[in-house]
Amino acid sequence: MNIQFLAEGDNLVFAGKEGLETVSSMYLAPFVTNAGDEICMIRNVYTKSEYRRKGCMDKLMKEAFACMQSEAEPYTVLRPYNEKYFLPYGFADIIDRPYETVNSDRIGEDKLDAMKQGDESFEIKDGYFIEPVSKTGYKEVSSFIMNGLKECSDCYPVYTPEWAESLENQLKTKGGNFLSIVKDGEIKSVFAYITNISKNESGDAVSEKVVEFSFPKEAAETELVCDRDSQRFTHVMARTVNVPAMFSHLSGVKEFVLAVKVYDERLTENAGLYLLHCGPVGGAITALKIGDASLTNASGEKLTAECEITIENLTRFCFGYKNAKDCFKVYVKSKEEEVLGNLDALVRIKNPEFLC
Repeated sequence: MNIQFLAEGDNLVFAGKEGLETVSSMYLAPFVTNAGDEICMIRNVYTKSEYRRKGCMDKLMKEAFACMQSEAEPYTVLRPYNEKYFLPYGFADIIDRPYETVNSDRIGEDKLDAMKQGDESFEIKDGYFIEPVSKTGYKEVSSFIMNGLKECSDCYPVYTPEWAESLENQLKTKGGNFLSIVKDGEIKSVFAYITNISKNESGDAVSEKVVEFSFPKEAAETELVCDRDSQRFTHVMARTVNVPAMFSHLSGVKEFVLAVKVYDERLTENAGLYLLHCGPVGGAITALKIGDASLTNASGEKLTAECEITIENLTRFCFGYKNAKDCFKVYVKSKEEEVLGNLDALVRIKNPEFLC
C-alpha cells in the first residue's frame, strides 16, 4: 500500500492506495488551544473491509505520528468508535461520559419529527424552547459553541457556520437532528442526537435517540435526557506525541526538580530519563531529556530516576483524568509524599471538548 498526502479544506488526508484505489484513509483535522498553538485531531479512520487486518491502519498511524512529531506537537486527540483499536498505539482515555438518550416524556417523537421538516419550535420547560439550529442561525450557534469552549477548555476545534449546517444535514440522514435550547431569546445549549437501533434481551429491535450535549448544565435543568443504567463510554482519547512539549503545557507555583523515567513502546524516541524543572517563581515545566540510564552531571553527581510513568498514564495525568498516585511509581518511599504532592499541585490541561 502506497500512502498519498492530500489537502481537503483545513484537513490533511493520509490516503492508502492500491493502484488507483483508495483502500484506507485518515484525516488530521486542526485543533487549537487557548495559547494559540495548533495540534491535530485524528478523524475518519477507515479501511475497506477486504483490506482490514492487513496493517493499513498501522501504516497510516505511523505516518501521522511522524508528521506530528516533525511539528513538535505535544499530543493528538480522537473520538473512538471502538477504543480497543487505538490502545495498541498508546492512546489513553481522558474523558468518559454517561450514555444518554432523549427523554420521551419531555419531548415526543412527533415534535422531533416536526423540527426535521421545518423551523418548528416547542416549549419544553419553564420558558425553555427547543428548535432546529437552522432556525436559531448557524452563525449564532457556532459562535455560542466557540465562546463556551474558550471558557471551559484549553483546546478545541474551530466551529464555523458551515460546520453547523453540515452537521445538521448529516444528523438528519441518520435519523437525528441538531437542535438549540433557547430561553428569552438567548442560546443556552445545543444538542445533537442520532437514532440508534439495538436489540433488547428478547432480541427485538429497539429504537432510541442517543444524545450529545455541548454543555450539560442546561440538559439537567430541562430534563431532556435520561441516563441509561448509569452506563459510561469513552468519549475522548489522547496520545502524547512529544514528551517535552507535553510537559511544557503544565505549570507550577513553586520550584522543584524531578527525574522521571518515561516508557513508550510505540514511539521509542519518547522513552527515556527526563529532568523536570519548575522555576523559583513557578511557571511552565521544562523537561530535558538526559538519557536512557543513570548519568553523571558536571559536578560529578549521579542522576537517576526518582519515579517512572507509562506514556498512557502520562497522558491521563496531564489532562487531569487521574491523579499522580494513580499514574507515577515513586522509587523511594520516604520521598513519595513530597514527589506526588509536587505533581498533584501542577496546573494541568483542561480537557479538550468538542461536539460530534
